Amino acid sequence: MRFGLAVISGPILRLLFPLAPEGAGVLALNTITMIFVSLIFVVNGGLYGTGKVMTPVIALVIGSLIKLGLNILLISNPDINIYGAAISSIVCQAIVFAICYNKLNKEIKLDINFKNHIFKPVISAGIMGAGVWGAYYLLYSQAGVGNTVSTLVAILTGAIIYGLAILITKSISKDELHMMPLGPKAYKALVKVGIYK
Repeated sequence: MRFGLAVISGPILRLLFPLAPEGAGVLALNTITMIFVSLIFVVNGGLYGTGKVMTPVIALVIGSLIKLGLNILLISNPDINIYGAAISSIVCQAIVFAICYNKLNKEIKLDINFKNHIFKPVISAGIMGAGVWGAYYLLYSQAGVGNTVSTLVAILTGAIIYGLAILITKSISKDELHMMPLGPKAYKALVKVGIYK
């Protein structure tokens, strides 16, 4: 959903702050930061479980120092300005994630399947982003529907498209699907239509 947020960051800002809609670029960049933050929460859970409680702290200190340095360097540049804060946040969280992931991988040897864990979700996010942009463009630019309705419909459309894309690409395994609410029933339905076997 982060990709969809980046695609219509301008309309979302106009919806939430109609009197001050500037800053769409910063919001779009910050969606990248949120991706790394989400990944860090997952990885840190594993580190806490293995007793490596100091690794996230050390990683955060290192990331914060780098962010501070980049803030001073980038924000003071008139060509970058406030975008420097968003860029430094991305770098900070990426470094924190890299340190924590590397440590956890050494502890429990993570088995990351590139196709299922990275490629398929990214493809699904790309399809969702295209759907969000398309829905907003058709409603707002072509049909003349107001920004509020266009944005809300685009967000709803993106959620539906992403859910379908995740299922069609089989980004969720049978076991993962069974752990969700109504998962077993959904799995049976998906088997009937030929998506799962």
